[in-house]
Amino acid sequence: RIPLKEMFPVKKFKVRDFFGSLFLAGGGVLIGFVSIAIVGILIPSSLGAGDVQAISEFNSGSSGYLLTIFAMAVTPAICEEAIQRGAIIANFRTIKKDWIIVLIMGLFFGIFHMSVLRFVNTAIMGACLSYIVVKKNNMVLSSLMHFLINFVATSLSYVASVNSGNSAAAALTALA
Repeated sequence: RIPLKEMFPVKKFKVRDFFGSLFLAGGGVLIGFVSIAIVGILIPSSLGAGDVQAISEFNSGSSGYLLTIFAMAVTPAICEEAIQRGAIIANFRTIKKDWIIVLIMGLFFGIFHMSVLRFVNTAIMGACLSYIVVKKNNMVLSSLMHFLINFVATSLSYVASVNSGNSAAAALTALA
């Protein structure tokens, strides 16, 4: 029932909007680092969780860097944004208060990633990306920010796993 143009708003954006979104996403990443550390301290068993270990092993270099970037940065930036910030958020547009939409979408994004260790981090990032879509009505910005976050985390994790083993890579993997 919702027109595709409303469900998937794709528009040109201003340089100012890009840097504002980058600043917001960067702040979310920093808060995410802290949240992962706190959850790791409070729930040490979450550090050895299956999802983090599986992602870390995938990033270990056996798949090759380009395939890893495609699987961990490009695909989620397109697919997760289409589902989360496109199809789902379009159904919440009737809610009058933007902060409620952002909060709900953040929680959805955290739950969507099914990880105790990464829940708070992904909920914060989901809220940041949802805020961008709600305020700018532009999925290109949120998809680009999602890609950049995953690209940097995946690249760092890949380099760490290739050069020094999986212990440092597991910590970086939690951000992706």
